[in-house]
Amino acid sequence: MSNFTVTQVDLAFTQSLVQALGSSLNPSNEIRQQAEVFIKQVNQGQQIDICHAAAVQLGSIIEYHWKFLDPVQAKKVSIEGFDFIILDEGDKQLVRENILKCLYQTDNKVIVKQYVRCITTIARFDYPSRWPVIVQEIVQYLSTADQKSVMTGLLGLKGLVKKYEYELQDERDPLYGIIAQTFSILGNLVNQTLNVDNQVAQDIMFLICKIFYTSNQLYLCPFMAEGSNIDPWIQLFKTLMDRPLPAELESPTEELEVIEEREKNLQWKLKGIAAKTTYRLFSKFGNPKYVDEKFGDFSKKFKETFAIPLLESHLQQVFKKEKCFVNSKTLNFAIKYVQQSSKLPITMTVLYPLVEKVLYDIVIPVMFITQKDIQLFKEDSIEYIRKQNDFTESLFSPKQTVVDLLISLCSYKQNKKSKKPDFLHKFLSFCGNILVQYSQKQILDWRIKEAIIYAIGSLYDELVAQKDIKVQLEPMMIQHVMPELQSQIPFLKMRACWIYGEFGTFKFKEVNHVKQAVELIYKQLYDPELPVRLTAATSLHKLMHNDECTALLKPALKDILQIYLKMMSEIDSEELVAALEEIVSHFKDDIAPFAVELTQQLVGAYTRLSQVNADDDDGESALAAVGCVTAVRRILDSIQNNKELILKVEEFVYPMLLHTLTPDGLDSIEDGLDCIALILYHGSVNGVSKNMWKIFPQLIYIICGENDPDGGYGFEYLSQVCVSIQNYIAKDPNSFLSIGEGQTQTFIAITFQFVEKTLKMNKESPDQLDGIVIMKVLIAMLENLKGRIDEALQYILKICIEELAGKKIPKNYRSMLIQVISMTFWYNSALSFQILEQSQQTIPVFQTLLQTLGDMKHDFELRRVIFGLTSILCTEPSLLPALVGQRIPEIMKQLAQLSLKMREQRLEVLKDNEESIQEEQNKKNEDDEEEENEDEHENMDGEATAFDKLKKSEKFDEKDYGDDDDDSDYEYTGGDMAIYDSALDSIDELLYIKETLENINSANAGYMTQLMSGIDAELMGKFNENMQSAQALKDREEVVRKQCDEMFDKKKFN
Repeated sequence: MSNFTVTQVDLAFTQSLVQALGSSLNPSNEIRQQAEVFIKQVNQGQQIDICHAAAVQLGSIIEYHWKFLDPVQAKKVSIEGFDFIILDEGDKQLVRENILKCLYQTDNKVIVKQYVRCITTIARFDYPSRWPVIVQEIVQYLSTADQKSVMTGLLGLKGLVKKYEYELQDERDPLYGIIAQTFSILGNLVNQTLNVDNQVAQDIMFLICKIFYTSNQLYLCPFMAEGSNIDPWIQLFKTLMDRPLPAELESPTEELEVIEEREKNLQWKLKGIAAKTTYRLFSKFGNPKYVDEKFGDFSKKFKETFAIPLLESHLQQVFKKEKCFVNSKTLNFAIKYVQQSSKLPITMTVLYPLVEKVLYDIVIPVMFITQKDIQLFKEDSIEYIRKQNDFTESLFSPKQTVVDLLISLCSYKQNKKSKKPDFLHKFLSFCGNILVQYSQKQILDWRIKEAIIYAIGSLYDELVAQKDIKVQLEPMMIQHVMPELQSQIPFLKMRACWIYGEFGTFKFKEVNHVKQAVELIYKQLYDPELPVRLTAATSLHKLMHNDECTALLKPALKDILQIYLKMMSEIDSEELVAALEEIVSHFKDDIAPFAVELTQQLVGAYTRLSQVNADDDDGESALAAVGCVTAVRRILDSIQNNKELILKVEEFVYPMLLHTLTPDGLDSIEDGLDCIALILYHGSVNGVSKNMWKIFPQLIYIICGENDPDGGYGFEYLSQVCVSIQNYIAKDPNSFLSIGEGQTQTFIAITFQFVEKTLKMNKESPDQLDGIVIMKVLIAMLENLKGRIDEALQYILKICIEELAGKKIPKNYRSMLIQVISMTFWYNSALSFQILEQSQQTIPVFQTLLQTLGDMKHDFELRRVIFGLTSILCTEPSLLPALVGQRIPEIMKQLAQLSLKMREQRLEVLKDNEESIQEEQNKKNEDDEEEENEDEHENMDGEATAFDKLKKSEKFDEKDYGDDDDDSDYEYTGGDMAIYDSALDSIDELLYIKETLENINSANAGYMTQLMSGIDAELMGKFNENMQSAQALKDREEVVRKQCDEMFDKKKFN
C-alpha cells in the first residue's frame, strides 16, 4: 500500500474558497476579478485543480438548472421534489457572451469538454431566440489564421450542432442555416490541413468530421443532396480511410497496453469516424427503393457513383485485419458496410468473388476470444460478464457485428429461387474440417474451435432449414461439442453450454445424447468460475423442450432453484432471472413445495436490485428487478389452486407489490398489477386480507393522482386496475362497504371518486375506451352488492344518463352504458324506475335501450340485457311506470328475440368447439405419419414451413376471437390477467327466462297472456322451442366444456 498523509482541513480556507467560487459568477467585474485572482493563487499552491472543479460545477449547474425561467415554470417541468435554481438572466447573458472566450483561453482537455457540454445545453434552450450571435462568433473564430482560434470555433460549432443531432425534420431549419454559414469554411480548412502531418491538423480534421457526422447522421442536410455538394466530403472520407499509417500503428499485436494506446490514436480515430460516416450514408442512401422520394436522385447517384469505391475502401480495412492491426471502430463499421453491401446487387457483384475469403480468413479470426477477454475473465469475472451482456459494448464490437455479416453471407442466394444458399454448405464444410483437425491435434489454438462453435450456433436457423445439413448436426454436436462440456478451458466450456442452448428447440434423436448433455450442463452449475455457471444457467432451461431434459431435472428441482437464487445474489443479470422465470413456468405443477422460500429470496433480490442506481450498471439491475417480479407472478400462477399457499406468499410479496406501484417501481408495475390480480382472484379466503386492502388506495392513486387533471403516473394501466377493483368487490363485499385502516372514507366512496375522475379523463380521449372498463366496475357493484347499495343506485343511473347524453359516443361504449342500466333493473327494477321517473328519464332511457338492442351481438351484452329485461317482467306491475306497463308486450317480444339470438351464439360456439375437438383428435392420429414425413416437410422453404406450423397451432385458438375489427377493443380489459367471475356466471340466461315465465304463469295467468300478446305465431313457435331445449343445450355445453378442458391440459403439458 502506498504511503499517504491526512491533512487537517482548514475551515477558514474552505469558507474563503466557497465564497470565491460564488463570487466568480457575480455580475460585478470588480468582485469577479478579485475572486478569480484568489482562485488562481489557490490553484498555484494546491494539489487539486480548482479551475477543473469549477468547470465541472458550471457544467452541472447549466445542465440541471439552465432550463428554468421562473418558479411557476420550474415546478411544471421539473421532477417533484427536485431542488431547482432560478439562474439570474444577467448571469446567463454573461455566460453566453464569454463561454467561447473561456474556451479559447484553456488548454485543459477536461475543461474544454465541460465548456462544449455547456454550449450544447445552452443552445438547446436559447438558440436561436436568445443566442443569435453564436454562429457569427464561431465564424469569426474559424476565419482567422490562428490555429487555437480555429480549434475554438470548431469546438463551439461541434457543441452547437450537437443540439440538432437527434432533432426531427421539422425542427432542423436552424441547423441548415448553421451549415450554410460554416461548411464552406470547413471545406477550406480541409484543403489547408488534409496533407499537413501534425497533431493540430489532425485535431482540426477530426473535429470537422465529427461536425459533419453529427449534422447529417439522422437527416442529410438538403444542401448536401444538391448537385455535387457531397462529392468533396465523400472524397475526404475515402482519402482518410485509404491513407496509409505508420508501421508502428499497424503491426500485429495482442499486447493490451499497445492496443489501448492505438485505439486512442488520432490517426486511427480519423479512420474510425470516416468509416462510421460512410457506412451511415450508405445504409441510408445506398438503395433507392427505401429512400424518401425527395432524395431519390441523390440516392441513385450515391449508389452508382460512391457505393463501390467506398466498398473497396472498407474491404481494404477488413482484409488488412488478416495480418495487421485495425482499430475496433474502423473494423466494426467496415464490417457493417460489407454486410450492407451483400443486400445490394451492384455492390454484391464486387463482393461475391471475395465472400469465401471473407468467411474463412476474416470472420472466424474476428470472432476469436481476445487477450483482453482472457485477462478480464481472470481478474474480474463480474466485469467480464457485464461487458459480454452490455448492449452498448456489443453495438460497436466487431465480434458482434461480424456475426451479422456471417449470417448475411451464409443465407445469400444469387438465384432467389434456389433452395440452397450459395455459401452455407461450403462454410459448414470448412467448419467441419477445422473441428476434425482440432480433434486430431493438427490445430492447437483452442480459440479457433471456440470461434467455430460460435459461428455454427449463430447460424442455427439457416442450418436447420436445410435437410442435408440438419441430419449432420447431431453427430457433429456429439463428436465435437459435447466433449467440451468437460473441457479444462472455461471459454470452450461456456461456448459448448451456449450452443446447446441455441439448439434448445432442435429435435435430437439420440436419447443418450440429450441425457449426457443435460447432465454435463447441470454439472457446470457447480463450476468454480461464475461466468461458466452463469452460461450453464442461461442455457439449461432452453433444453426443456426435450422431455428427457425435464425428466432428468425434475428430481433436482430444489437444488436448481437454490443454485439460481444463489447466483442471483452474486450477479445482477436479466438473462439469469429470465431463465429462472422459465424454469418456474415449466415446472409450475412442481413448484409449490418451494414457492414460499423462492418468493422470499426473489423479493429480497428485488429489494436489493431496485436500490441500484441504473447509471451504475447500464440498467442491468433494473431489468433484473423486473424479472424478479415476473418470476413471482409465475409462481403465483403455478400455485393458483392452493389458496393457503398463496396467502403465505402474499405476506412476503406485499412490500414488493407496494413498491411496484410507486414512481421508483414503475418498471415492474405491469407484473406487479398481475400479481395483485392473481392474489385477489385465487387467494382470497373468507375475504381479502388487510395487506391487500392497504394496496387499494395506492391503486386508485396511480390512476387518479392527487390533483392532476391528467391523472396519475400509471393511468395507462387503468384496465388492469379495474380488474383488481372488480375482484375486491366480488371477493370481499363487506370490507368494500367499510372504512379501511387509516382511511376516512369507505372503499366504495373512494371508488366512486375514482369513477368520476376517470370518466372526466375518458371524455377527453378520442376513442373513449377507458369508459368501457370503468363501467365494468359499476356492473361488479350491481352484481355483487344486490340490496346493499340502494342509496348508490341513483348515482350510478345519473352517471349512465349523463354519459349517454354526450356527443359522438362510440357504439361499443353506448352498449356498455345500456348494459349497466340493464343491471340496475336486475339489481332492483322498481327502485330503478322510481329514480328514472323522478328525473323524468324513463322515456329517453327506454328509447335508447330499445334502439341499441339491434346492435348487440356479443354474448356478454345479450346476457346482461336479458337479465335486466327479465327482471322488469317479474316486477309487480303496479310498481312499473305507466308507460312501461303499457309496453310490457313489446319488452317480452324483444326478450324472445334476444333469447333466440343468444341461442344462435351459443350453438355457434358449441359447434366450433366440437369441430376443434375433432380436429385435435385427427391431428393426434396423424402425428406418427407427420413424424415419418418430417424430412420431406422440412425440405420446403424454411419460412413457409414455419408459417404452416403456426397456422396449424393457432387454428384451435382462433375460435376464441371475433373477426369484427370494429369490436376488437370492446372487451378492453386487463390483458392476460383479466380474471374476474361475474356473480351471474352460474346462471343460465335461457333457463332464467324460462323459470321466470313459469313463475309468472303460475302466479297470474292473465298477466302472462298480456305479456305474450305482442308475439306472433312464428316467433312464438321458435321461442317455445328455445325454452324447451334450454336444459339440453346446457347439458351439451357441459360435456364439450369438459372435453375442451382436458384437451387444453394436454396441450399445456406437451
